[in-house]
Amino acid sequence: MKLTKHAQDRLQQRGISLSVTELIYRYGEPIQRPGGVFAYHLPKRKASQLLHDLKQTIHRIESAQKKVILVDDSTGSVITAYNNSN
Repeated sequence: MKLTKHAQDRLQQRGISLSVTELIYRYGEPIQRPGGVFAYHLPKRKASQLLHDLKQTIHRIESAQKKVILVDDSTGSVITAYNNSN
């Protein structure tokens, strides 16, 4: 993400991190403003959906920790799957 000097100064002054700025730009909703620019914001409903999705992803990662899949890389086919005891 490219920031102007003005934006860098304002982010620093207002305590807004670059990671938060990137999140708003990536997942936020744009509102057209005069001059051909857009104001991005993250509405509560969108934030709630993102949190829900993230919780599901965390759950899947935790479930995947002790699972193994055997794949034939030449075809991309999953041959089998099993629980790893280690």
